[in-house]
Amino acid sequence: SWDLLCGRVDSHHSMWSYLRWVGIEERSLALFREEACPPDVIGVNYYVTSERFLDENRSAHPQESLGGNGRDRYVDVAAARIRPEGLFGPGQILREAAERYDVPVAVTEAHLGCTREEQLRWFMETWRAAKVLRGEGLDLLAVTAWSLLGTFGWDNLVTNDSGAYEPGAFDVRGDQPRQTALAAMLRALAAQGDFRHPVLSVPGWWHRSSPVTSSAPSRRRSIEIVRASSDKDLILEETRPLLITGGAGRLAQGFASAVRVRGIAARVLSPLDLDVTDEQSVIAAFRKFHPWAVVDCAGFSPAEEAIRKVQENVTAVNILDKQCTAHDIQLVTFLSDAIFGPKGSACPEEEEALDVEKHTLKVRSGEIFGPADTDDFLGVALEMIARGNHVQMAEDRTYAASFLPDFVSATRDLLIDAETGVWNLSSGDPTTPAALVRAAATLVGLDPGLVKGVPAWSLDARAPRPQFRAPTKSRGEILPPLQNALCRSARDWIFAHRADAHIAFGS
Repeated sequence: SWDLLCGRVDSHHSMWSYLRWVGIEERSLALFREEACPPDVIGVNYYVTSERFLDENRSAHPQESLGGNGRDRYVDVAAARIRPEGLFGPGQILREAAERYDVPVAVTEAHLGCTREEQLRWFMETWRAAKVLRGEGLDLLAVTAWSLLGTFGWDNLVTNDSGAYEPGAFDVRGDQPRQTALAAMLRALAAQGDFRHPVLSVPGWWHRSSPVTSSAPSRRRSIEIVRASSDKDLILEETRPLLITGGAGRLAQGFASAVRVRGIAARVLSPLDLDVTDEQSVIAAFRKFHPWAVVDCAGFSPAEEAIRKVQENVTAVNILDKQCTAHDIQLVTFLSDAIFGPKGSACPEEEEALDVEKHTLKVRSGEIFGPADTDDFLGVALEMIARGNHVQMAEDRTYAASFLPDFVSATRDLLIDAETGVWNLSSGDPTTPAALVRAAATLVGLDPGLVKGVPAWSLDARAPRPQFRAPTKSRGEILPPLQNALCRSARDWIFAHRADAHIAFGS
């Protein structure tokens, strides 16, 4: 189409015979040469999947990659996932367009539907390529971020109402548009021409990933729980690490996995490595590792333990907050919804934990469940039901629920966005333990009738819990809906427990 507009299609053009074959008269094609109307600017929308790899060796690829054009049969996959050489990159594509048509060019869409650090890396790579081209004298006018306010349903081209949303420069899931790290990057690039963030010291996944070589369909887990043989397995050389406390705990391991797969350097410290209630121990860790941020998972405990250790956790938060303030770095800490009063009000000790420096991000979860290979309450219940046993679950206790992979991913994005204050992260409307287990059992093909709803007091919990544990999400619904999370959790459970699983879950 651009060749036609620019008057380049004549009888020697590679498309001439095809255009004549489909019925376009020679005179009509000649008009495009005689009355050429080249655009003032050619815009290139460049995405990580824009460069394609076509392979006639169909047997070497997963079934979902098969394609064709009506004449030929081939596999059509993103080059970033298959070519060891990687991408040509935006610089090469822009240079080709400018040289072919001899008109100014612009990047009219630069976006990556991914986690925040990869969004930053993608835009920065595009920006730097544009600066190189400008330095070479190429008439490149602009680099445009798309989209400013994010997109709903764009992961399926708006073909179904999945509820999926991916932020752009701003996140509009709250009462007011919220600036993300991408907005801060755009402002800095426009004003100073540069932007710095610790996650930019590592290249994007399209440079880090190994090519896909397996012919078997991918069974990606929602999250990979990593139990590294040593801390060096989570370190990327010559980068300031993210410091993660409570390394023996489930949340710390989940966070370590989530940052590792995204190329974020991390040091995961167990309670034996770092006592967060000892100020000298914390000072020593800061001197040794020079972190750019701290994620304090040490105080994240099961409900009964969290209730017993309120004051200890408050002490740890205050010590970490003091040191993070002194070093001008961010702190993320987690609050248990189990120790909050009616309708999400905080108890006096927790009010003290909330009253820390303004640079601290305080995240409160719902009841954490998943993924499939963890011994959380949902996994244990499904294992019992699968063996034909009845399980007793509270029917009169209401709480919000959080799927661990979603909870970790959202927290990581908020950290990168430099968000502060209290965030309540849970999926959808409040539910009961019995209702949640019944829903999960149904999704994995087990009998929900084996779930017996009982009064909470009859379960003889080691410490009393509030009957209502569903704090409001006043700052926005940033986790996917509960049904969406349950479907993904159920898919993982089936893949982990059934070798012949071929169940396709919707949203």
